[in-house]
Amino acid sequence: MRPIIVVAHGHLASALLATAEMIVGPAPSARAVDFEVGSSIEDLQNRVAAAVEEFSGAGRALLFVDLAGGSPSRIAAKLALDGDSDVVAGANLPMLIHALTAGEGEDSVEDVLAAGTDGVCQYGVSKRVAGGLQ
Repeated sequence: MRPIIVVAHGHLASALLATAEMIVGPAPSARAVDFEVGSSIEDLQNRVAAAVEEFSGAGRALLFVDLAGGSPSRIAAKLALDGDSDVVAGANLPMLIHALTAGEGEDSVEDVLAAGTDGVCQYGVSKRVAGGLQ
């Protein structure tokens, strides 16, 4: 499994990772970085960089962020430009679980995005998914 770092506003990063671990078990190659009220952008940047550095040499890191354009995503995007990582915005539990359980070669950004999209649906009389009814 490639290193996974979840970065989000409030306590969402910790909650997402803890929930995923409740379902799939411990994830030793994953870290959560919360952007808490009162934290500075500089502090967040340092903590995200430290999390990425912790896994240097362990493969291309995958950073999940909660909101495209937010402080966590801007920091993650800058680190991705400077280093060896990918960033996915709009993180959700299905995509995180996929990334945590993916085998070698099944953890591409495209695979993770597909898992996240497939995990979003509407239930009613019938299940609606992107592209029609299922």
